[in-house]
Amino acid sequence: MLDLVASRVDMMVASIALLVEHIQTGASRPLAVLGRSRAPALPNVPTMTEAGYSQINVVPWYSYIA
Repeated sequence: MLDLVASRVDMMVASIALLVEHIQTGASRPLAVLGRSRAPALPNVPTMTEAGYSQINVVPWYSYIA
């Protein structure tokens, strides 16, 4: 995230929770969300399908390992 905001990298894929503050302040600009539907936290950001990339669909998953 720090490298994105500092313009050391051009893009990244991250969870909305990590990015929403930077999007609201204008420090970063979302291009699209990776799910099949728009994110409630970013209703004006299109999905990858709406952006013309219908083959991309990312479903996040989490696990705990002990």
